[in-house]
Amino acid sequence: MFGRPPRSAGRFGWLIRQARKAGRVSGKSGKFDEWSLADGLEVPYMTMLDEQRKEALSRRGAQYIEDREGLRAANATHHREVAASSHEIALAQERITSAGAFMDRALVQMDRVAAREAAVQDDLDSGRRAKRAKGEPERPADLPADAVSGSGVSIVHPDLTSSDPEVGEPKWEGPLGKQMSARLKYALLGLLVMVEVPVQLKIFEFFEPIWWRAAIFAFPVAAVMCFLPHMSGVLYRRRRATGADGLGWVLGLVALGPWIALAILLGDLRRRVLMPMAATASKVSGAEAVNPLRGRSRHTTIEQLGLTPVTVSVMFAMLLLLAGALAFLLGIAEDHPMVSAYRGAAERQREEADRLRAGRTGAETAQRQIDEFDEKVESQRERHEHLSAEINSAYAAAAAAYTDAVTEVVARPAVTEAASIPDASRRTR
Repeated sequence: MFGRPPRSAGRFGWLIRQARKAGRVSGKSGKFDEWSLADGLEVPYMTMLDEQRKEALSRRGAQYIEDREGLRAANATHHREVAASSHEIALAQERITSAGAFMDRALVQMDRVAAREAAVQDDLDSGRRAKRAKGEPERPADLPADAVSGSGVSIVHPDLTSSDPEVGEPKWEGPLGKQMSARLKYALLGLLVMVEVPVQLKIFEFFEPIWWRAAIFAFPVAAVMCFLPHMSGVLYRRRRATGADGLGWVLGLVALGPWIALAILLGDLRRRVLMPMAATASKVSGAEAVNPLRGRSRHTTIEQLGLTPVTVSVMFAMLLLLAGALAFLLGIAEDHPMVSAYRGAAERQREEADRLRAGRTGAETAQRQIDEFDEKVESQRERHEHLSAEINSAYAAAAAAYTDAVTEVVARPAVTEAASIPDASRRTR
């Protein structure tokens, strides 16, 4: 009568196939006639389909409400993100301005340092010229002092100098030069500590033969012997920093006195452990002096090298002093306090600039989501209406498939005529 509907590949294809199967079963049961499908009578399966349709529409409506509330919550979150990003942007701009002010002040200070250093160099050049022969030509009055000293006239970028610089006025060269990284510095300090560890370890092994117990003393002593001169160099380098304690760097240099004495003492102790004692050798008649730890003779080696207690003591002491001197040089190799302040402010400014860009990107993204809110709401409503219509159509098609299967199995004209009444095939709409 209705013709076999095509097999649906959509979401509700199973419903139509199930309805057709149920219609065949009902038709074979013999309980349908033309009066069963008459208008106004409720077929049980049709009633079940109608209830299922209502349930599906109810779930669809609940899902729509949930999606709408989620969309509103997301919109409120985007509003808060815009407000938070605006606050972060304002703070980042303020920090960038503050860091720029610090950079300007450090730049002015470094320009002053450059001017003072140029004045000192000019005085030294004048003293040298005074000692020359009278017939030697003097420096022209308009020639910069740097040209005479051989250092060359500095060419400085305008952004790295103070405003309205005077022609020929010495300026800071800028922070663009090479800088020793903190990792490299501490790696070198660690290497210096490892240079001293064998010396200290042999000394403390004489008092404590168990190596790990001796290492408990050797490693801290080696670290102190390296880091004490390093800290002295750091304090000396930072002596001109604003607010620096005037006695700090002096005390650091004073502490080098006991450190030098300790290095000499440790060097001599290492010699005493390494070389057989003369007193011990005189007491052993006709026998060779031995190492108290190894028990091996060293007379032959010492005689071949021509070593004396003084030379060995000086060698080990100079090794410890040289390691400490290198640590001191690593300390004074740091940037000038003003240069360090400039670099720190510049790094802070870069970080805030990155944070500013990230904040602006986040604010733009959130604002774009806010601008698309109304469009999303409308799209969500249209989708809900489309899905609801799809549900109604699917259950109407299932009712039609059920009726068609019943009439096909019963194969009676009266039943087919009763099923052809429009209301009978649309009771689930």
